[in-house]
Amino acid sequence: MTARLLPVLALPVLLWSAPPVPKETAALPRTARIPGSALARISADSMRGNVSFLASDLLEGRETPSRGLDVAAEFIASRFRAAGLEPAVNGSYFQVASWRARQIEVGRLTASLEIGGRRTAIEPREISSSSLTAIRLERAPVFKTTAGGAGKLKELEAGSLAGSVVLLETIPFERLRKMTGEERSETQRQYTAVYQAIERLKPAAIFGVRRDSGAGAGASVQLIDPEGEKEIPMPSGPAKAHLHSRAITEIFDTLPEGRTDASLSFDLPEAVERQVELKNVVGLLPGSDPLFKDRYVIVTAHYDHVGRSGEVDGDRVFNGANDDASGVASLIDVATALAAARPKRSIVFIALFGEEKGLLGSYYYTKHPLFPLEKTVANLNLEHMGRTDAPDGASLSKFTMTGMDYSDIRTVFETAARQTGTMLYRKDRESDSFFNRSDNAAFAEAGIPAHTFVVSYDFPDYHGLGDHWEKIDYQNMVRIARTMAAGIWELASRSQEPAWNTQNSKADKYRVARDGNKSVP
Repeated sequence: MTARLLPVLALPVLLWSAPPVPKETAALPRTARIPGSALARISADSMRGNVSFLASDLLEGRETPSRGLDVAAEFIASRFRAAGLEPAVNGSYFQVASWRARQIEVGRLTASLEIGGRRTAIEPREISSSSLTAIRLERAPVFKTTAGGAGKLKELEAGSLAGSVVLLETIPFERLRKMTGEERSETQRQYTAVYQAIERLKPAAIFGVRRDSGAGAGASVQLIDPEGEKEIPMPSGPAKAHLHSRAITEIFDTLPEGRTDASLSFDLPEAVERQVELKNVVGLLPGSDPLFKDRYVIVTAHYDHVGRSGEVDGDRVFNGANDDASGVASLIDVATALAAARPKRSIVFIALFGEEKGLLGSYYYTKHPLFPLEKTVANLNLEHMGRTDAPDGASLSKFTMTGMDYSDIRTVFETAARQTGTMLYRKDRESDSFFNRSDNAAFAEAGIPAHTFVVSYDFPDYHGLGDHWEKIDYQNMVRIARTMAAGIWELASRSQEPAWNTQNSKADKYRVARDGNKSVP
């Protein structure tokens, strides 16, 4: 469905008030086809300011849905307005999706652990719940195990822990982040084996004991699309929660492995539903050529992150500076640059909600397009644009893309990289495996040539509490954002439209989706 747009006045570019030209102008190459004065609008100061706000504790990790996410949406809309983008939705920058959210009210919890006649209360703030089913236990027997206890658990008969609660110590998340890839994989394999063994024994609940945190994050939220297109699944099997109580940790250490004399009472109420509004933030830069302006290039970045966690060393906010405040800040500055260059085709800039919940905002857009999908020629998605401290070495003045050989878009950005003094590099395994892990996937499934661009696929604080704005390399971010602007300008200005690679079988289903749209010329 194409939204009805209000008529707008096409103002001359000269009426737009340009920001001061930053010092980086002197370093601009003269060979770039996009005017250097336009690229000069992309500045480290601008992106530092935008990232530091979006990744501030005030926004509480921008979880979908949350107050912090709504604040971020308003901020991004204000930046689109300042860049000179037109509101794309009947005079508004917001494409609103009305969904339902199911969530347990953890504040109504009553819980305690009892051992030797001594009762220790568990406070609501000490709980993180990943279950949306009520948990009602009255002095349930406690069984203790560890990550290395899978072998002992397998000795028990299936169903033998019915009615019991299993306490399992979790490995601190920050310790996991510091492990090598092999160490992390082995640790996760051990935990998977333990969980599988526990679930076979059919306990009433599994409670993770978090030694590294002193406060919980409340309850998980299940999002339900009333149209039935996307729904966030919740974990199945026994009820699950995490305990963040220092007192419970001390008791846990005194308990023997296996069956214990402890008992746990737990009363968590049923989940409640409420209506929520989720917003894609959409701005339009109309094309300058009457013959091309009804063809669209879409540039995206997701503005959500994963919210809050249990407190670790005084920190409990997943700030998401690189993932993906850096992509949003790049989106804003690229929009500012292109507004001064006005390519032939129209460009639609979208900050998307719910990527971390399963690409919700991008799928919502492709189901409810504001501009015809058959007239949309490409999607360029920006992720992880700020950190250069990649696990395999510094990623300076270079970037890569998912599905590198899936379409001919690669050649455009190779040229843009040469023009701006950067380099497009290959990472074959990640290029394929990450193709469906970001918002480009939704556009690709709709048949639109679409790729995600990153400086590095991984970085030390990925989905960690340490992903802070101070760790971003803003000078490098400027170089890559200028390359993005040069490439997008070229895509939106040349007569040839991007196409899927007919020689790559991995792109076949996306090409078929494109060809299946009869209105595509």
